[in-house]
Amino acid sequence: MAFKFFDNFIVLFFIIGCVFGKFPEDIEKCKYGDVECIKKVAGDVLQKYPHGLESLKLPDLEPFHLENATFGDASTPRENFDVKLKMSDFDLFGLSKIVFEKFVGFEKDPTKSKFEFYGRIPNLKINAKYDVKGKVLGLPIEGDGPLEMEIGNVDVSLKIKLKESEKKDDKTYTKVDKYKILIDAKSFKINLKNLFKGDKNLGQSMNELLNKNWQTIWTEVRSDVGKIVGKFITDILNDVFTSLPYEDLFLQEKQE
Repeated sequence: MAFKFFDNFIVLFFIIGCVFGKFPEDIEKCKYGDVECIKKVAGDVLQKYPHGLESLKLPDLEPFHLENATFGDASTPRENFDVKLKMSDFDLFGLSKIVFEKFVGFEKDPTKSKFEFYGRIPNLKINAKYDVKGKVLGLPIEGDGPLEMEIGNVDVSLKIKLKESEKKDDKTYTKVDKYKILIDAKSFKINLKNLFKGDKNLGQSMNELLNKNWQTIWTEVRSDVGKIVGKFITDILNDVFTSLPYEDLFLQEKQE
């Protein structure tokens, strides 16, 4: 269940990577290190373009659609949440309501600067199709069908370190060298329909078990969720940084 967090943050960090790129006229560009400006611009983009913006390569966020994904690995059994969960055709609602709380760094020298982001999403709702098999808290779980999920007050922080990838025309292209990500949530509800071949009593009991013990399960799987998020973030940011010189991502003196 915790896997769904990664879908949300793929888009959030895509916004971070792209928000300094090819700006529409109604979005201002920021100076190096002006983190208050960067925070404001990021919020403006989401408020003005919740259904996407082609010039920033921003997809439709309401809802954000993803075809499929898998969480869980049989080669690494777990005590509390030992399952393989496949999800498909799911829609995520609420992503455009993120509150950007703080940005740190974004200075002129990308190899020495900090790059940190902190934010919170008040409420996320997910509708999807699922297929699950394994054990939860030692009890078997199996089924497939519609999935409904609601996640409250989702906190995320990201720290990345950039390195130079190449110099071209006296400009610097960069790529992600290292990253650290933390994800957490204050509430969680899930409803897996058609568990145990439609057995309503067993299905209801399992959903109650999941919702009652969500914090225990989340504690066990959050590190893996971070790894999944990190890979996608790195891929997305590298696409941006290798296609645009670092200098072109910010307002230069001659543009003021």
